[in-house]
Amino acid sequence: MSAVPVEVCEVIIDYVALESTAPVPSGLAPQYQFRRRYMDLVYCALTCRAWLPRSRYHLSTRTFINSRQKLERTTKFLKANPSMAALIRDLYICSPPRPYVYDHDSHSFTHWTHLIALRLSGIIPALNKLVLVDLNWRFLHPSFFVVAPQLTSTVTTLWIYSLSLSNPGRLTALLSMFSSLQNLDLVNVIFDSARRSDSGLRKAADLPNLQRVRLKRTVHLESVLSWLSPRARSLRSLAVDVHTPYQPLRELLLQLPLLSELHLSFARSPGTKFDDFIGNLNFSRLHSLHSLAVRAENDSIAALARPLSTMNGAALNTVALHLQPRMITVYQSVAGATPGWASLDEELSKLAKLKNITMHLKAPEGDYPIQDLLPRAHKRGIVNVTPFKFEE
Repeated sequence: MSAVPVEVCEVIIDYVALESTAPVPSGLAPQYQFRRRYMDLVYCALTCRAWLPRSRYHLSTRTFINSRQKLERTTKFLKANPSMAALIRDLYICSPPRPYVYDHDSHSFTHWTHLIALRLSGIIPALNKLVLVDLNWRFLHPSFFVVAPQLTSTVTTLWIYSLSLSNPGRLTALLSMFSSLQNLDLVNVIFDSARRSDSGLRKAADLPNLQRVRLKRTVHLESVLSWLSPRARSLRSLAVDVHTPYQPLRELLLQLPLLSELHLSFARSPGTKFDDFIGNLNFSRLHSLHSLAVRAENDSIAALARPLSTMNGAALNTVALHLQPRMITVYQSVAGATPGWASLDEELSKLAKLKNITMHLKAPEGDYPIQDLLPRAHKRGIVNVTPFKFEE
């Protein structure tokens, strides 16, 4: 069998490197996923001499730190090799390898991460992406917010997975240090208290380049949404897990004329109904909205008719409706579900540019009478039914 050309091998290595920089799927331990992806490139570099140059090129653009010892070694190496430090674009800061018993009241396993800003500020001049994974920053010293901007000023992509903070004010203080931010992912941020504290908060700058925001599995988002509202007018994509009716979300949607993708997932909280909240959303300023995805219960999704009625001349062409369990999974009584959907069907039929409506239903079996829920859209042939997706 003939050998695979080195050019083909380099393309394969490029794909491995590209996959290593993608967000991790929800539900998987992110620190292990990022570590595995990083090691995939290391294994490529160790495969043979022909694979080494391309693999080393990709490895030289990122660094992975998960212990105090690794931080000290990395700092020493980069200070001694400024040309290598200038190549680094991605910085991954993760909790140390387990097993250990995680204790939310202890920060002994990640206290060394407080030193990152002090050690690396001014050493990595072209840092582009910062990833923080499984850290306890509830006891950050105020000096951190003074030193860190020297490291974060060039960062355009910030991913945070499983971060513990004392209160939402600390999170907005952290975000305020990223003046060049373009992409923001917050997943599973935990607060001790919902009360906002502005202690240590820097004066927040505008974010003229912010394009994408994803807020998932995080409660008490009022402070973050309020922080975004006056300074994220260039936002193109927004995804939010809504746990309670967030008033700042309504205000934020009135500030985003360039938004093209909106994904809203409404949590199933006992005693919390989102019908009125969804019905009072205002989409009148979303002139550039092309894609809308909503995950909620049946009655709540039907309330989407009211905000859709505010979209005069909208460019909306794709709608995805994720019906959560306890919804229309078996149509024993379509008539009982239809009244709430009649208005929604009417408003969807008014959107002339709408080309596709995807209904995500739980474990569909057989044919669903979608024509009884969305008869006008069904008549246009733009409705598709797919299995329900619990996580994106």
